[in-house]
Amino acid sequence: MAKMKITPEGVFSYPKLITPDTKFNDDGEYSCKLHVSEEDFNKFSNLIQPEVDAAYEAECVTKKKKLKRVTSSPIRITEDGDFEIYAKQKAKVRSAKTGEEYEFSVALYDSNGQPLSKDLKIGGGTKGKLGVEVFTWHQPGIGGFGYSLRLRSAQIIDLIEYNGEASGGFEAVKGGYVGDSESFNESTEENQEDTSTVVPF
Repeated sequence: MAKMKITPEGVFSYPKLITPDTKFNDDGEYSCKLHVSEEDFNKFSNLIQPEVDAAYEAECVTKKKKLKRVTSSPIRITEDGDFEIYAKQKAKVRSAKTGEEYEFSVALYDSNGQPLSKDLKIGGGTKGKLGVEVFTWHQPGIGGFGYSLRLRSAQIIDLIEYNGEASGGFEAVKGGYVGDSESFNESTEENQEDTSTVVPF
């Protein structure tokens, strides 16, 4: 079993920590993008990279050749220049051999390390840390050898509650153009598309 790694403190972006997102996966997926300082970004990258490199070398030995590595990474600099750590976790996994289904969740803790209930509304802007595990994979069809960070837990240090409002400060105008969402009070954050490059689990 992979050893848990704790990220530096950062700011959550599009956290899906309690209710899994089912837009692209019917079984659901938990995820969180964590934006950190450049210094903390480099420190965490240096912590993760040796484990990834060791797994890569071992896979090369197994395959008896030098493997191609994918260019995408869960530790990345975004187009906006944010230093981002991206972690995710499937909500359900089915065994290919037995068909048995396993369910997962993300453990939540407060700033003192005490467990939190699942009735929070954790919104973007919340400050905290993530508990992750390195998961490496080799899939030649999509580029070769790569890795992802499995999201196991989160520590909430400064909670920003998501209140379901997505009006951008505007009030509703009767008779005007109406998009796909039902109203300004309808939660849209749960349905926003993640356009970042994502590697498979």
